[in-house]
Amino acid sequence: MTRVAVIDEAVRAEIAALCLHADRHRLSLEDLGNITHGLRPPIGDTPDHALTLAGVYRCVFSVEEHPGGWFRHLSISILAPNPERPLPSPEAVQAIAQAFGFQGNLLRGTIATWIEQGRAVNVVERFASKGNP
Repeated sequence: MTRVAVIDEAVRAEIAALCLHADRHRLSLEDLGNITHGLRPPIGDTPDHALTLAGVYRCVFSVEEHPGGWFRHLSISILAPNPERPLPSPEAVQAIAQAFGFQGNLLRGTIATWIEQGRAVNVVERFASKGNP
């Protein structure tokens, strides 16, 4: 089963609004610690940080402070995963990440990624140095 998500101008506007919200509500190191310790809900549980593309891909986006600076963090999962292919394809992740403003290339290994609990692909990219968001 092929999953397709068309990223047209309406979707780009939704993504831009989500990115603006995330930028205005950045997560500090303290915020991330509170999430880790259960003192604050995970970003994926915050509807203002998530959107669904084409009824297929669930995207959660945040701007986070880490010791190396400020990072974009995008998590992409499939709403109704196929047990044989529970994750989005690398090509889908690359296209969606680009729509969110990521500059790296997943397919060439120039962007940091990992799989979370076998159900989501996470993409992280530094975009500003510490102290200069």
